[in-house]
Amino acid sequence: MNTPKPIAEALKPLIDELHRDGLTVYMSKDGRYGFYTDDNARSLISFGLDYGMPRFSGNYKSSQPSQCGTGWRIENPPTDYRAALDKPAPHWATGAHPYRLTTVAEHLKTYGASSGFYKLEAG
Repeated sequence: MNTPKPIAEALKPLIDELHRDGLTVYMSKDGRYGFYTDDNARSLISFGLDYGMPRFSGNYKSSQPSQCGTGWRIENPPTDYRAALDKPAPHWATGAHPYRLTTVAEHLKTYGASSGFYKLEAG
C-alpha cells in the first residue's frame, strides 16, 4: 500500500475549517488536492492549490460532457461550505445541456484509483 504524503501546509487551515463545519474531507495520496462533502454524499466540491492559494471547483455529470465538461471553477471561495454543495452549476458551464451534480460514489469510481483518495479523519 502506498502511504499518503503529508498534506500541503497551505491546505491545512481549510481542512480544519471543513472538519469544524462537520463536513467529510477526502484527500489525494499526494496531499495536494481533495474534495469535501456532507453526510448525504450527493454532491461534492473539489479543492486544490493554485499559486499557493486554495481554489474550488464544482462537479457535475452531463448528457454532453464532450461539449460542456464535467465541472466548473468557483471563482470566489465559498463563504458557506455546506451551502456551496447545493449550488447549481452556472449556465455558462453547462449551456442548455441537462446535468446533475456528481455524487461522491461517482467521483471515487472515476478518480479514486488514479488520485488515491482516502477519507481524512478530523484531528
